[in-house]
Amino acid sequence: MECAYHPEKEAVATCSKCGRPLCEDCGGSPDTICIDCSILPSETEKEETAGSTLMRWNAWANLFISPNKVFKKSSKKASSAGIAMNLLVGLVNAGILAFLLFITGKPPPGESAGSIIGIFGYTTLFLILLAVWLAVTLVSYSFAMLVGGMGSLKQHIYMLSLVIPMLPFVILIIGGALWLLLLMSVAILILGAIFVTLYAMGILIAAIRETHRFGFVQAAVSGVIPVVVIGSAVGLLIFIFRNKRV
Repeated sequence: MECAYHPEKEAVATCSKCGRPLCEDCGGSPDTICIDCSILPSETEKEETAGSTLMRWNAWANLFISPNKVFKKSSKKASSAGIAMNLLVGLVNAGILAFLLFITGKPPPGESAGSIIGIFGYTTLFLILLAVWLAVTLVSYSFAMLVGGMGSLKQHIYMLSLVIPMLPFVILIIGGALWLLLLMSVAILILGAIFVTLYAMGILIAAIRETHRFGFVQAAVSGVIPVVVIGSAVGLLIFIFRNKRV
């Protein structure tokens, strides 16, 4: 029997994992592993890798600081489990934050501090935000396909879902910062709001650009138009709802 890697030599052993015939140069002991199997990760390493791929704390924390770097490292890690994990961690963080705000703040009329109903009341806006995020994600994917996108729907959703886990805390920080700007001047508040909007659009464009291998213009078209359309629709619904209440 010939060696799998040196056909001119006689095999004296087999790989303990896959059974490939091996010569003395490749290793002659019973527990020898061939070159191919030595490169492949073990089952333990696979489990650790899968876990680290789902619980990506560094990526979630650094996304709002270095979005381009995070998206480049994430483009090949898309999975349905990853999407579910991003959404789940976002909801858990929103619930924790809502609970902390609720027990330290003034509860709604008729509710005691820390009640489950009150906590759900505080998380309603985040759930609405998730619905808007989903709409933007699906519409932006449609636009990306129209202009020649190469990424799959799973990749698209996964990349855009990376913002969700830390979003509750980011919203709290931005809200506090904008409130401080309002105390200074309305003009400064407007400038701050414009900066936040442009930065958020930059993150969206970076995700679409990396997912679909777009240039800046294609990514901007795929990202900005859906945001404008859906934002206008949400604004119109809010306007109609308030008029009906009046």
